[in-house]
Amino acid sequence: MSTTKKEIVLFGIAGSPGIAHGPVFRFLHGDIEVPSYRIKESERESEFERFRTAVDQTHDQISEIRKAVSSNLSEKEASIFDAHLMVLEDKALFDDIKKEIQESGDNIEQCVFRVTQRYHDYFNQLEDEYLRERATDLKDISKRLLRNLIGETGAGTAFLDEPKVLASEDLSPSDTASLDRDKILGIATDSGGRTGHAVIMARASGFPAVVGLRGLLDHLSDSDTLLIDGFEGLAIVNPSEVTLFRYGKLKIQRKKITDLLASECALPSETKDG
Repeated sequence: MSTTKKEIVLFGIAGSPGIAHGPVFRFLHGDIEVPSYRIKESERESEFERFRTAVDQTHDQISEIRKAVSSNLSEKEASIFDAHLMVLEDKALFDDIKKEIQESGDNIEQCVFRVTQRYHDYFNQLEDEYLRERATDLKDISKRLLRNLIGETGAGTAFLDEPKVLASEDLSPSDTASLDRDKILGIATDSGGRTGHAVIMARASGFPAVVGLRGLLDHLSDSDTLLIDGFEGLAIVNPSEVTLFRYGKLKIQRKKITDLLASECALPSETKDG
């Protein structure tokens, strides 16, 4: 009886060019369990000070990521995190969270969660794709703030024993910047669009990426292999030998074109007759 798994083809959005194939790593964030309890009125100011401390900690973490991205990639990609730092310095956010504490009497984690969720929902319902993508950035900040308040740390990829194709519901810019580049072959996500900062980071890092693959994680298990085509915006779960052969030929052809472009890109921009 054959144990060959059925090939499944999913269509998404080409995020970063390239072809990658290998075992899958499901990068599952999991929901943050936000604690909920009441705060005495006399303790609300000190509760807000916990928020200020978490903001400073988050600011330091993102500054370190920005510094690493600037060093390893370029200042252009690093500037993505300037928007994150600006959110952490936004007086309106501070005022809204302080108001939430005073009016609700709930702990700071609940207040941060509710206020940032309102901001996120506002951006997420906008028609403009670029502004909708900023909802992902805000979610990134919110999760990092909550983890620092609760004392949790995020998941990483340094523990992987071999390079794999990463599959996730979505990736924040700091997720992407923190990936071990030696352990990741390519990136595939359920959601996201071409203008997302995670896509920009993937492109700058040289990872093939396909985003907007609705239902991708529903088709994956840890024992699967995944092929992603960052040129056409395809993801193929458990590709057949025929598919692998076809993509092997395509990879050779594309490398020839890339090598030709690389050999001629430094030549003067003129025809042979001048």
